[in-house]
Amino acid sequence: MVRRLGQGQALRAAAFARLGAVAEAARLMPRTLESLADLSPAIQAAVLPDLLEAALEAEDWEVAQALAAQFPDHAELRDGPAYRYLLARASEVSGDLLMAFDGYAQAAQGRDAYAQRARLALVRMGRETETLPGQDALSLLKTGRWMWSGDALGREGAQLLAEVAAEQGDTDTALWALHNLLRTAPEEEAGALRAQARAIYGAFYAEGAAGEIDLGPFLEGHTRISARWRFDPGFVGHAMAVPQRLLDTGMTALAAREYRALREMAQTLERGGATAPDASLMARLRRGEARALLAGGQADAAVDLLSGYADDQGAEAEALLVEALAQAGRSDELAALRLRAQDMDLRRSRAVALYETGKWGAARHAYLEMWEAHPQQFAFADATRLTLAAYQAGDSATVARAATAFPALADLPGWAEIATGLGARAAEEGPLGSDVMRLSMESADRILDAVTKVTDVKESQ
Repeated sequence: MVRRLGQGQALRAAAFARLGAVAEAARLMPRTLESLADLSPAIQAAVLPDLLEAALEAEDWEVAQALAAQFPDHAELRDGPAYRYLLARASEVSGDLLMAFDGYAQAAQGRDAYAQRARLALVRMGRETETLPGQDALSLLKTGRWMWSGDALGREGAQLLAEVAAEQGDTDTALWALHNLLRTAPEEEAGALRAQARAIYGAFYAEGAAGEIDLGPFLEGHTRISARWRFDPGFVGHAMAVPQRLLDTGMTALAAREYRALREMAQTLERGGATAPDASLMARLRRGEARALLAGGQADAAVDLLSGYADDQGAEAEALLVEALAQAGRSDELAALRLRAQDMDLRRSRAVALYETGKWGAARHAYLEMWEAHPQQFAFADATRLTLAAYQAGDSATVARAATAFPALADLPGWAEIATGLGARAAEEGPLGSDVMRLSMESADRILDAVTKVTDVKESQ
């Protein structure tokens, strides 16, 4: 009965040690050594590593030394990873870091759990003491990911691999490790892992956007990241750096295609309920695609993309729509466009586009609206275009008003012809006389050029 109780003490101590209950295992240590002899050699070999680790954690050096002395008696333990690891652990606890480092390095050559623990211990100790170069730590962890996985040690190795790889700028390996962890992560841990991944690939896209990564490697990295992370809620927002970089480089067709692909991806995620609708993100993607289309001379495609959406996207989208309509020569639609934004530059862009396409009545109306809405910002350049648009539309009252507000208009080349033409129109009964019509037709281009030249000079001053 006493013999069986002794056997039980050793087994109980080993069980507590394996469960991490160090205090309970330490309490049983005094009787552990005497009870080990009553166990079969196979069971002794099975429990010796757990008992020695418990003794080390309890800093019971006398028992630890006695247990370590029994390892060589078992072929399966002699010079194995468990023995090397535990001796290295003893050296580390006692402060002999050089001996510990050497022991961990020998144990790390194995393929069992103790070898994996040795690899993790090497990296941990090397990082704490700054004695293990980052690339060496990364190489060790990369080796370990294929040699041990599927349990807590494997997850610990993957998490450490993600951290070290990110520190060393190895984005692919860091994201591989985090993706691997997410496969089995409980929901309470998944959010933190996704946030960690988002920070890593977000930094990659930020570097690419800043030109710190050559375009070729940037596109290749984007392809690899997209394969695993395109369904992550933060992916599209960060990946917008790719089409913008393409656009900056002049690859307009590729930029438009990439913007469209990201926009369609975001729409798919929203329809599938994977993410909440992000109107701001969709607007930025649509504007980016429109800019790429315009830069590539595809104004009609840009109009089609923006029509129906510009009202909800503010002044920037309306400005793009104005530019697209002007480039596409769709002056009737431009004239019918009613801007919601009160931005002066946007209103001016539309007015100039109407003016340059010869939509005199619409241009006159657009400039008058500008003058009324932003009288302090209505400049000489605006007044010159308003004057000629009004002249072409036969609006003498507006010409007179502009001349009063901007006396310098009288210095314009061709001003005498404008005044004469309008005077003649006022004297006509009914339709314009043929002489006045001829004067307008012949001098319109010349007057336009003169106005533009004077305007440019005034604006440069």
